[in-house]
Amino acid sequence: MGLFDGVETPPAVRHGDRPYQLPDYGSTAHIARLLNLPVVLVLDCSHLSGSVTAIVQGYRSFDPLLPLAGVVLNRVGSDRHLRLLTLALETIQMPILGVLRRQGGIAIPDRHLGLVPAGELTHLDRVLGGDKVELTAQYLLILHHGVSVGWWINL
Repeated sequence: MGLFDGVETPPAVRHGDRPYQLPDYGSTAHIARLLNLPVVLVLDCSHLSGSVTAIVQGYRSFDPLLPLAGVVLNRVGSDRHLRLLTLALETIQMPILGVLRRQGGIAIPDRHLGLVPAGELTHLDRVLGGDKVELTAQYLLILHHGVSVGWWINL
């Protein structure tokens, strides 16, 4: 499910402070607004470079009440690809919180509305134990007071 995918707002809880009328009641965006939590977008960059700016700016402007903390770039193919993405996101001052490189041997299947649960994956040990996955993120958690925690994982 996407960030704004929810259901129609029940009449008893409708209010007029939203800049749009998308049926997003119960969505991730709705919960983030209720709890005043920042959102991190995870973007599939396998077929993107400069267009990443339009996508991120679209999310940012679609709901100005939703604070975007930054992005995690997924399926980045090379250092040059990362540089193109970085240059594009610098134009809108969007922080890159993490980068996941493209790994052909690592794939977790999905189905309608989400990932297949780990308990149903008979090959999960091979996927996680095979090729090394390197995840480098500048921030794991961004709190209301601007406190951040850096983290680096090598599996």
